[in-house]
Amino acid sequence: MDNLTQAQIQDAVLLCIQDILADTDLELEEPLGAATMLNTDLCLTSVEAMELFAMLDLRLSLRLPYEALVMADGQYRDELTVGELVEFAFTHQDAPAPRPQAM
Repeated sequence: MDNLTQAQIQDAVLLCIQDILADTDLELEEPLGAATMLNTDLCLTSVEAMELFAMLDLRLSLRLPYEALVMADGQYRDELTVGELVEFAFTHQDAPAPRPQAM
C-alpha cells in the first residue's frame, strides 16, 4: 500500500472528529485545524479519544501504536493537538501493529 500524505491523514482526522462532535452541542470558537486541542478545545473524554483513534485506524486502514503518542515519561499526556495526531500518524504509518497486552 502506498504511504498516505499528511493532507490525507489530516482530512481523515478532521472527518473522524466531526463524526464524534456531531452528537454534541459543542460550538467551536475557531475552525478545526492543526492547533485544535483535543481536550481543551473539543472537550473530548478519554473514551472519545480512544474512539477517535479507532475510527482513524479504520478510515486509514492502519493500526497505529497510540500508546507512544498519549504517554510521556510514564504518564498520560494532558493535551494533544490535531497536528500532533496527524504528524504521529504520518510518521508511524509504516510501524508494525502493536502487540496485544494482557490486562
